[in-house]
Amino acid sequence: MNLLQILSVVVLGALISVVLVANWRMRRKIRVLRASGIFPEEGKESEADIARLKQAGETVLAVRCYRILHRVGLREAHDAVIGCKSSAVDERSIIYICIFIIAIGVFVSFL
Repeated sequence: MNLLQILSVVVLGALISVVLVANWRMRRKIRVLRASGIFPEEGKESEADIARLKQAGETVLAVRCYRILHRVGLREAHDAVIGCKSSAVDERSIIYICIFIIAIGVFVSFL
């Protein structure tokens, strides 16, 4: 294996690790909030829960709850919870997308 292949494996491993850690942290946060009564139990979501989460500053969880309740996509839920249409993609998202595409390209080059 040459240096580029080793580097691509390291970058891909780092990306996967970041995603797994973020997922673990969100699940842990939801467990804590469910235990304290802030986040609703599974299958018992309501509009009042969404409003309470938004008021508590938990916008991400409010969007998640909205998606579960209304069975819509991320964009629709975000626009509904925030209250405005957001069509512009921020610079950070573009950077993450580019890194992801590069990592996939390098990974595919192994095949």
